[in-house]
Amino acid sequence: MEGAFYEMEFGAAPAEGKEPVRKAPEAEKIAAPQRDEIREQFERMRDIGRARRVMVFSGTSFRNLQRQHKERAETFYYQGMFMKEFRDDYRESVPCGEYYPCYQMMGYGQLRTYFTWRTRVREGRPEETSPAYVYLYFYELLNNIGVASPEEGLDRLLLFWEQTRGFEPSVDKYMPGWVKDYHIYYGIPQPFTEFVREHGFEEWYPEIWEGEREFERFCDLSGYDIRKSGFYGQDTEEMIRGCFAYLLERLRTAFREKGIEFESLFSIPAGAMAVWTPFRNALFYPWMRQGDRRVDMPGGEVYECVQGRWFYRKPIAAESGKRLATYLLKRMEAELRQAVGYRYRLTAGLGLLPDAVTRRLREAGIDLEQIVAGAVADFYRESRRTVVLVDREALERIRREAEQTQEKLLVPEEPAAPAALLQGQGTRETQETSGNPQGLQKSNNESRETQGSSSESREAQDSNSSPWEMLGASLGREKREALRIALEEEDGIRREARLKEFADRQGIMLEVLTDGINEMGMDCMGDSLLDEEFAVFEDYREQVRQLLKEER
Repeated sequence: MEGAFYEMEFGAAPAEGKEPVRKAPEAEKIAAPQRDEIREQFERMRDIGRARRVMVFSGTSFRNLQRQHKERAETFYYQGMFMKEFRDDYRESVPCGEYYPCYQMMGYGQLRTYFTWRTRVREGRPEETSPAYVYLYFYELLNNIGVASPEEGLDRLLLFWEQTRGFEPSVDKYMPGWVKDYHIYYGIPQPFTEFVREHGFEEWYPEIWEGEREFERFCDLSGYDIRKSGFYGQDTEEMIRGCFAYLLERLRTAFREKGIEFESLFSIPAGAMAVWTPFRNALFYPWMRQGDRRVDMPGGEVYECVQGRWFYRKPIAAESGKRLATYLLKRMEAELRQAVGYRYRLTAGLGLLPDAVTRRLREAGIDLEQIVAGAVADFYRESRRTVVLVDREALERIRREAEQTQEKLLVPEEPAAPAALLQGQGTRETQETSGNPQGLQKSNNESRETQGSSSESREAQDSNSSPWEMLGASLGREKREALRIALEEEDGIRREARLKEFADRQGIMLEVLTDGINEMGMDCMGDSLLDEEFAVFEDYREQVRQLLKEER
């Protein structure tokens, strides 16, 4: 074994016929990369996503897509909570075109752009940016990321909605539903109907009956659109809308007294409850653990949380509700036409209602015809009433100014001359006596007292005058004659013909003549005298007859 080893010695000179071996240069020392704390923060955030991704789904079936969306929402929530206090001041601006934006899918430049923009939004300086960044911040607020309480989150959500509508109008498509879901999921104590009215959101929630757009909703529901009626126009629109609001208030009160919810007549409850997923079309993770509870929303919607799972039931629009809305609008218009003396009548009977509704109202003791007629009559009477407001301070100021003016018009009494000056000046004394300044002052005082008593007499006379005496003093010859014809003729056709003939002789239109009579009746008594057939209302015939008799 010892012969197996040989000792060899290498010299520095190269072997014959070989190139000398070149010594390799020493390696340059590479400086350690500068630390990027922001990038490290993003990497820790991405680690959260990697750690939570425990399953990989293949295929594009609905179930797989649903599981992927749920996983992405959960990852987004925990990453958002990790980054909730992060602030940035990035000078560049990198756009993002993701449809469902989330942190995990965004690059370094996009993340820095977003968090810089979010910092400015929180400082009250929102700027126009990529829609993906806008919706990403909406998702944060829906998940209560970066807010102290659900109430604060709702305030920020509404503020951000208002700030972004100018440059991203698509948010209006989703925000009404998200705000409603927010109210349900987070248990906002304020009633939703009150919340909607406070913020003027009636147009976004048609299921809420009360509000400014209530008239439009009934017209859309009804089979009779009063807005297309010949009676509905520029001169009558305000009156019709006001009357309908007045009628609905009267109806709700009457139904409430009978223990019936008025809105329940327009829909029927649905059957079994279905699973409810809040904040659809958003990245939302149901992070908050809740006890069992029930939330009743306007329009009959019911939401229930049972063992942490949410379910809901919505009512179904009923055909009977459509027919009821048709009856209310049409009957109200018929009553209004009669009240204003419109020449074309409109009929609307209870036959428009389904038998089930008629039977339910009858069993509850609700006379729908009487309610509608009474509400329209009361509204019309109130709308025609003339209210006179007296400014007492202005009257007092006018009285003081009048007294000051009157005092200036009085001639002041001259002081008596000394006796020494009067001696030998009989002529001057005679002239002053003939001027009689004291007599002039007395005359003025007497005049003022006379005027005052005369004014008081007129006021007493006006206050003691009855409405019919005031009407008699206001009617002219033409209107008195027209009233006489209206009393004498029992036949409606002949009455109208005679009145038209009389009006033609006077050179005025029949409608103008009769409207003038009714206006005077409203001014003096608060009611019209003639009905739509130009006959004197039966309640006033005896008074009108006496009024015309006293003239003779």
